[in-house]
Order: sequence, then C-alpha cells, then structure tokens
Amino acid sequence: LLPTTLPPLRHVWVVVNPASGPGLAPRVCARHVVPVLEAAGIPHTVHETRGPGDALAFCRALQPTNGRFEEHALLGVGGDGTMHEMISGLLGRPDWARACAIPVLQVPAGSGNALASSAGIWSPASAMHALIKAAPVAMDVASVVQGSAPRRAAFLSLTYGLVSNLDLGTEHLRWMGSGRFVWGALLQIMKHREYTAEVWVVDAEGGKEGEVDEAAVLPPEKATAIWGDGPPLRLVPSFSPSSSLALPHPWTRLEQNAFQLFAACNLPRLDENFLVAPTAGFSDGCFTLVHQRALGRFKGLQMLYEAEHGRHLRFVRCQKVKAIALVPKCTDTWVVVDGEAAALEPIFVEVHPSLCRVIVSPELHSMSA
Repeated sequence: LLPTTLPPLRHVWVVVNPASGPGLAPRVCARHVVPVLEAAGIPHTVHETRGPGDALAFCRALQPTNGRFEEHALLGVGGDGTMHEMISGLLGRPDWARACAIPVLQVPAGSGNALASSAGIWSPASAMHALIKAAPVAMDVASVVQGSAPRRAAFLSLTYGLVSNLDLGTEHLRWMGSGRFVWGALLQIMKHREYTAEVWVVDAEGGKEGEVDEAAVLPPEKATAIWGDGPPLRLVPSFSPSSSLALPHPWTRLEQNAFQLFAACNLPRLDENFLVAPTAGFSDGCFTLVHQRALGRFKGLQMLYEAEHGRHLRFVRCQKVKAIALVPKCTDTWVVVDGEAAALEPIFVEVHPSLCRVIVSPELHSMSA
C-alpha cells in the first residue's frame, strides 16, 4: 500500500512550463512556489521546460537523493498537458513502480487545471498550503497504447467529438484562460454535430482473475518491447487492428456508434468550469465513461449550464469501465488524451488502480480518509 502521509520532504522538484495557458507559470513559480519552499527550508530544484516533451524527459531521468521517491515531491506549475508529460515520464521508467510513489501536485497555471480543481486546489497559494499541510491520496492512472507508438499515461481523460473540439479547437484562444472552454462548448453545441466511432469497453465488474483469455493478450516482455516500460497490460489484445475490432471476452461493444459527447474521465472535472463526471473518484479503479448523442440546441445549452455543478447526468449515459478501445470513424475531430492530441486511429486505454499519489487539499484529504 502507498503511504497516506508525507514524511519530511528531502527535496522538491518543480517543473515550470512557460507555454501553459496564458503564459504566467514562471511568474506563479517566482511569487508563490519558491518563497514558500525557501521559508519552509525545503531543498528544491526548479526546471523550466524548453518545449514539448521536455517535462517527460526530465521526469524520466529523476534520481532521488536517497533512493526513496516517497520522501520527495514533484510539482507541476502549468496546465494538464504539463501534468500529462510528467506522469507519463514516471510511468515510462524501468523503475516505474518506485517512481510512481512520489507525490505529485499541480500548481494551477494553465487553461484547464483539471487535476488541481478536482483535488480542491483553486489557486497557487492553496496548492502550496496543500504541499505543506496535506497528505497524498492514491490516484488511478491508465496506460494508453496506439499502434507501435510509445506508451503514454492518462491521468485525466480520453475524449472524442465535442470535448476534443472545444479543447484543441480553441488553442488559439489560450489568452482567455479557462474561458476558452466555455466559448468552445457553446460553439460545439450550436453546431449540433455527431461523430461516429466504434467503442469497446471492459466494465467495472469485468476483467477479473480467470476471466481474461491469456492467449489473446501480449506477453509482458513483448508489450514492453513494443510500447516501452510500465505496468503490465492485462486487457490489451495481442493484435493491432486497422479499422474495426472483434475483441474477446471480457470486452463488450457499445451499441451506440454516434456521439456528440464522448469523455472517459478519471477525475470529476475536465477543467475548472465543468464537473463532467461527478461520480468519478481518484482511486475507484475505473474511468467514468460519459457519452450522449446530439441533443437539441436548447437542451444542449441546458446541459452545459448544469454541468458546471454536475447536475447534467439526466442528459447523458454513464458507465464505469476498466478499459476502453476506441476506433474513430471521423476525420473532422480529434482523439485527445489528457488534453493532448493522439493519432486519429484505434486507441486502447487500460486503468491501473491506485498507481500514483497526488497531493490534495486538506479538506478533500480529510473527507477521503
């Protein structure tokens, strides 16, 4: 079991992404992060990223001062894309099991800040308060594999259609901060579009010991050779489909193949504005799949308004899943993992329960305890 209290911190690594959101991360670090660490007498290293992939490479190369990751902490000053790279770096190490014991904290400085807001952290000051006062909770993380591309981690979501479009389709509006997502959502609802896809899932009760056909799954050494280091993949099939799937038990295919909204969520929030999956937990061992066909424009606007407080569930279908396979059939949208674009081709997601630790607000930690 992962520890639920923080020992005295030997060292804190701070990853600052100057390209996150409106570009305020360096200022946030200088004004809120470094002064608190210095006042608390905590040794720290600040690393400012130089471009895409830099945070991943930095976290893949981290070495704790005494060999114990759990006596350190890893802070990301940036948005969810920064956290995606950092967690992917930890997951992709040969010593991933040890590295994932390091508690991770998002200091909100991006557009969405889904990890921070889901953790009850709404400002840089509350993030630093959480570091000093709070304790970590376990968090599920998923492996994401596509073709022969390197494995990547998903701590937040897999999206397709409306959510992907309001995310990547508003990249030019980063100066708006989180407001860009509200504007993007309004535009998508007015378009009243559906996006076709073939979707397979392993539900929350499936995939137990003895239910998986081991002959249909890649041996661990072969999976590592194709996708890189990381936790064993128990459910990803041993073939790479090109256009359609026929997956063995315990996979089941969704009858629905047209979606306006498709979001597989690990956390309750996809950004600071929308409580898309209010039933999602940090360590429930599943992603919450939220999907719907196109609503009328009035109902769509009503759903958007009520999603701010998680009161939209009567408009959507929800399902707890341990694994997802998505085969996109449209070319005018994106497949998005944690806010980052993936290839528009079949993609597999498998959840690893309680793999990492995340620092949350003292209030949320006391509730989870």
